[in-house]
Amino acid sequence: MAVTLTETQLAQVLQQLKTCHRWIKVAGDIEATLEHRIRDQEFLVDRWPDYRAMVVQAKQGDIKLKYLRPIVDLYATDVDALRDLLQQLDWSKEKRFECVDSTLTPVLTEVAQLHRTLTREIYDCVYLIVTQDTLKLRPVPEGCVMSTLKADDAALVDSTWDLRSGDVSGDYIRHLITTLPTTCLYNQEGEVMGYALTYHYGCLGVLYVPEKYRGKGYGKVAMSHLVQKHLQEKKEVLVMIQRVNIPSIKMHEGIGFTVLPYMRYDWIFCE
Repeated sequence: MAVTLTETQLAQVLQQLKTCHRWIKVAGDIEATLEHRIRDQEFLVDRWPDYRAMVVQAKQGDIKLKYLRPIVDLYATDVDALRDLLQQLDWSKEKRFECVDSTLTPVLTEVAQLHRTLTREIYDCVYLIVTQDTLKLRPVPEGCVMSTLKADDAALVDSTWDLRSGDVSGDYIRHLITTLPTTCLYNQEGEVMGYALTYHYGCLGVLYVPEKYRGKGYGKVAMSHLVQKHLQEKKEVLVMIQRVNIPSIKMHEGIGFTVLPYMRYDWIFCE
């Protein structure tokens, strides 16, 4: 039977996972839970203390951030242990497996098919990393103001977000805006020219520039200033981008990010 980890046990796991970029999202989930920024997730392992596989999912029952309900994250050093752990999940409900290390995708697909669940791979993603030494901070254009997003901006951000989900993602966006660093570039008239947020697990994203302001480098300004905020406390900052989104990858490379070539991740929907 799966073991649900306590905060004390999670602290031990975090120290191990933080040493390897491969488990960025799981480590970020743990960190958010330990810092009480997210209270809606539970962490299941195949055994303790010598765990070999972990599933991160929403807690059973009512949760505050319903956007997290279908999201599942995986960790494994042993695919057989992961297979057994996946078998214990409730496959009658929709699941969205995010940032699945590509080496684990075959076993996930296998178990999903055993439960007659349709799987769809929607994203093939790469991670990019930037440090204080590589960051190319872009200056704020003359007459513009760099500030932060406010809770009232959640509806605007949610309306343009690629991962928008019905009426539940707005609460998640509001949570990000009110608990984690953001940047927003405004012109002299107070119009939004570009913004960027921080996901609950620590990666940066939700970058957006209104169409009439595109091609002027405002995305680089917003993102580079958000990176600078994080690098005041961290040694490195990461973003995750779809492999086919070459323009976004190039934009991030323009402010000092580099692709981690040995890391490939899939997003898989199970319905």
